[in-house]
Parts: sequence; C-alpha cells; structure tokens
Amino acid sequence: MMRKQSGAIIVWLLIALAFACLLANPAPLRAASAELSATAKAAFDKMVAAADRTQADKLNRLYRELIQLEAAEREWQEKTKRLQRDNAEAMTAIRQQVKLMHVEKLKRLDSQVQEAKKKYQPLFDAYSALNKQISAAKIWKNKQLNAALRLQHTGMKPLVQTAREDIRRRQAALKSARQARTDAVKRVRQTLSAIDTVKVQIKKAKNAARIDKSRLSAARSTLTQAARKGDAGASLKALTSMTVSSGQRNERTRQVFQLEQKIGEIIRKARTQLQSFSSSGKTIAFSLPIRYTL
Repeated sequence: MMRKQSGAIIVWLLIALAFACLLANPAPLRAASAELSATAKAAFDKMVAAADRTQADKLNRLYRELIQLEAAEREWQEKTKRLQRDNAEAMTAIRQQVKLMHVEKLKRLDSQVQEAKKKYQPLFDAYSALNKQISAAKIWKNKQLNAALRLQHTGMKPLVQTAREDIRRRQAALKSARQARTDAVKRVRQTLSAIDTVKVQIKKAKNAARIDKSRLSAARSTLTQAARKGDAGASLKALTSMTVSSGQRNERTRQVFQLEQKIGEIIRKARTQLQSFSSSGKTIAFSLPIRYTL
C-alpha cells in the first residue's frame, strides 16, 4: 500500500515539474495569421451569402487579396532567412580571412630579418672586436700593429656596411608589409562598417512591420465579431483595414529582404577587396651573399 502511495506521489511530482517547466519556458508565439479560423470563416461565408452582390464580391475579393498578401509575406520572410544565413556565413569567412591575411608573408619576412641578423652577427662581432683592438693599439703606440689593424678595418668596413644595409632592407620590407596589412584591414573594415547603417534601416522596417501586425490583429478581431453578427458593412470596413495593414507589412518585409541583399553586396565588395589585397601580398625575398675572412 505504501509503495502504491509513493508511486502516486512521484507521478504527481513529475506532472507538477513538467507543468512548471511549461510555465517557465512557454512555447514561442506564432505570427498572427490573417486567415480566419474555421468557425469565423463559416460565419464570414454565411454573411457573404446573405449580402448583396456588390458587397459579396468586395468581401470575397478583399479576403482573397488578404490571403495572397500573407502568402507573399511568408515567401519574403523565407527568402530573408536564407539570405541572412548566407550573409552570416560570408561574414564569418571574411573575419577569418582578415585574421589570416598576409600572416604567412609577415612570418617569412620576419624570418628573413632574423636569419640575416644571425648570419651577419659573427661579422659584426669581429668588427666590434677589431675596433676595440684599434683603440687599445693607440694606447700602446705600436705603429706596425696599428697599421695592420687599420688595414684589416679598411677591408671589413664595406662588408659591414653592406650587411647592415641588407638587414635594413629586410626590416623595411617587413615594416612595409605590416603597414600594408594594417591599411588593407582598415579598408575592409571600413567597407563592412556600412552594414551598421543598413542594420539600423532593417530595425526601423521591422518596427514598422510590428505596428502593421498589431493593426492587422485588431482589425481581424473586429472582422470576426462583425462576421458573427452578420454585419457586412462593418466586415467590409475591417477587411479593408486588414488588407491595407497586410499590404504595408508585406512591403516592410520586402524592404527587409532588399536591405539584406544590400548587406550581401557590401560583403561581396569587402571580399573582392580582400582577394585584391591578398593577391598583392607577395613576399619580397632578398639574396645578398657576403663573403669575408677574419
């Protein structure tokens, strides 16, 4: 008996928990449909049948137009969603390309600088030691030693100058490449910044569409009540209001799609810039062999 009671308590607890989850996470609201419910549509059809020919034709025509507008709006929404996904993927790819642009080139140029410094370091060390010897020879006042050191210094000096010039050229190439990348990234980001303005326009269009949706819902309620009362005049007025609101909402939805297309065009422009900058980022290789003997 106790086991049965315990089982019943657990079942009730699970039911309560499930109900609490539903309250905490309500199902998303569906977009209000312009199409009437089955009951309201039956009342609408009955009212139309009782109306005079002129009113009946207007009511039927407006209702068909309303359904067509709603279908067109759904189509625009689906197109917009697909375009938004494409634009989001394209933006992700561009951000990755910007991040990696000229990275390998800069690594190679930096490596060339480091290799050159390492290559010429023994020459620089020997030249520095020779200068110290020349300074010391002046103190010793040994003319023969001083002359020999000077002769060696004369031979090494052009090699040292050439080595330093080689390193400077490599460093200049690295600096130039870094600046070119900075400028390219700046230009691409400047191009993409135009998207912010378009997003503001999209937000305005969506806000306007929400207002149209609210008006549409209010007119739909009026139409439902008028149809149930068999009031053809009030129904015609409500249906006209619904058609206007639906048409405006449909236009706003189309505008959002066109603005998303504009975002796509901006992204394509930025991608073209990236390709241009990437193709121009060729590595400058230096080869200046220096031979010297100590």
